[in-house]
Amino acid sequence: MVSQNCHKRPPPLVSVIMPVYNSGQFVGSAIESILQQTFANFEFIIVDDGSNDSTQLIIKRYAIHDRRIICVMNDKRIGIVKSLNKGVLRSKGLYIARMDSDDLSFSRRFEKQVGFLDTHPDYGVIASTFYIINDSGKYIGHTSLPLDNFEIIVSMLSYNPITHGSVMFRRELVKEYFPFIYKENQRNFEDFGLWSRLIHKTKFYILKEPQYAWRIQPNSITSLYEFSMSQGIRQIQKNMFPYIYTSYLQTAPWDTSLKNSIKYNKTKYSYKNIPYVFNFSRVYQKFFIQTIALLVRKLKIRTAGRFMFCALRNMIYLLILSYL
Repeated sequence: MVSQNCHKRPPPLVSVIMPVYNSGQFVGSAIESILQQTFANFEFIIVDDGSNDSTQLIIKRYAIHDRRIICVMNDKRIGIVKSLNKGVLRSKGLYIARMDSDDLSFSRRFEKQVGFLDTHPDYGVIASTFYIINDSGKYIGHTSLPLDNFEIIVSMLSYNPITHGSVMFRRELVKEYFPFIYKENQRNFEDFGLWSRLIHKTKFYILKEPQYAWRIQPNSITSLYEFSMSQGIRQIQKNMFPYIYTSYLQTAPWDTSLKNSIKYNKTKYSYKNIPYVFNFSRVYQKFFIQTIALLVRKLKIRTAGRFMFCALRNMIYLLILSYL
């Protein structure tokens, strides 16, 4: 069932997709953070996946007062992947922005992301660093992430540096995947699966200034751990490696790019006195080890030896800087 305003209106530049399920506690704040954007030319597609709390009532209350909101109510629960695909298929915007129902977007997020994509046609995916908040919206910490394409792509060999709820991407990039933009067999890491396909087609960028607040809850730490241990993630990373090796490793200015990358090695936060540390230096350790193996098999021993020396030197840098 879809509720829409009947008046004809020009197509929006941005389509915001937000799947929800039993998010009554936070969905109102999430909706308000989108409606208060300084960039106003968007449609807001909210896909409710059969919520049985107050979520649907809250969504409808906002939709009555803002015609940019399009409510899509699933008759039964179909899951986040199918709900996302449903929302993207209904979208009309040039750009697609994601939003999660328990998080917050800062008021200039769309303005900055649209401005970047409009002026950088070779970039197709833009996200943001983010603040971390708790259930009550209290600031806990913030992230330091790789910012430009090289650092982001290499980091994908170890973790997902693109926060899904903060992302905006060009709709034309995913048209060929319709109607299955996100894959059902990649549930819980469907966004990472999409990024792994888009690295062949476009460049990625992350805004240094946080434009998003990610709400961490008690089950978030478990979810993060499961993500890092997922066999599906490991398979995607394995499939990505030959492309990254060919397209980035062989042409990378190691001394500059690597030193820039390692500035973003750590993000620390705690939740109810539980420390949790992302140590991103593992990406480079794994990257170098696999690359050395390839070089030894495929290149002359002398060439492999020179690269091995460079790799070991940079790994020592990483080990030192990861503890600073």
